[in-house]
Amino acid sequence: MKISSYQVENYIKKIADEKISGCLLYGPEPTITRFRFEVIAKKIVNDLADPFLVSQLSSEKIKEDKAILTDEFYSISMLGGRRLIMIKDCDAHTVGALKILLSDPQYGRKSDNFILIQGGDLDKSSALRKLVEESQFLMAIPCYEEDAVSLRKSISELFVENDIIVENEIINLMVKNFGKDRNLIVNEVGKIKNYLGDEKKLSLEIFRKLISANQDENLQDFAVQFASKNYEWCFLRAEKAFEGGNESILLVRNLINYFSKLYNAKVSIENSGKSIDEAVKSAQIFYKIEADFRRNLQNLSLKFIVKSLQSFEKLEINLKKGNMSSRLVFLSYIRGYLIKKMAN
Repeated sequence: MKISSYQVENYIKKIADEKISGCLLYGPEPTITRFRFEVIAKKIVNDLADPFLVSQLSSEKIKEDKAILTDEFYSISMLGGRRLIMIKDCDAHTVGALKILLSDPQYGRKSDNFILIQGGDLDKSSALRKLVEESQFLMAIPCYEEDAVSLRKSISELFVENDIIVENEIINLMVKNFGKDRNLIVNEVGKIKNYLGDEKKLSLEIFRKLISANQDENLQDFAVQFASKNYEWCFLRAEKAFEGGNESILLVRNLINYFSKLYNAKVSIENSGKSIDEAVKSAQIFYKIEADFRRNLQNLSLKFIVKSLQSFEKLEINLKKGNMSSRLVFLSYIRGYLIKKMAN
């Protein structure tokens, strides 16, 4: 079976009560797909860490045993309750395993368990999508990019669900700062609720302070991940930072600041004989990233830190020249590191 885009939100709200045995999430917008995957999973099973109720099947497991999906679907929890079978990296083997299950036209009436599949951008010719759409007990749920009106409506509803009163300007700032990443938006609303406590109204002044603190923390995370050579994460996070109104020069200066602290700490250890604890303490690192700073300090050579600082300084000069879009210059810079890492 399949559902129209405009029906998706309401359908998901009551999906646990629908007479289906599972669903396939697909579409070109991975952030929305991941968000809805988690929402649906929690509606089927309260505790996703419960090994008796939750089973995660990888493509490798399915490849080794095509009957494993059927076995999991018909299995009964030792302690009772509806079981959830999750598949996040589906491929041709998933299609084969699903065909085995669907070979029994009455499978949906023989078990209350639920199969949750996260697909990619599947077109109409996709074998997996066709299989689900033609099934009586499975639902194909599209995950397309939300327009501005729909996104604002979703954010407004989220605040209402959390009993928080906000004005329209805050909704606009949420869109500007967090883009279309629904998981990020949900997390931020959760943080706001915790901060407000018993207070139900969120003022624009308080919201701006919270956003400012959040952006500082995100910038620190960016530097930590770059030092950890997690360049793919940095590339994606940089795009989100630009969407949220951050300037590329701010990201570069934050990198220079973080790596300068790494440099000073490394020199104090290698040349002055300081212990790593003394070096970390002298760096005056924010407590939330202290463990990451310590790890990067141990893993990175002084030569790599110096080369990185020289590279950042050149990047800053190129950004200031303004010959090209600063966004493109910065993303191309990160992409260069990503390509080198993939080649090695």
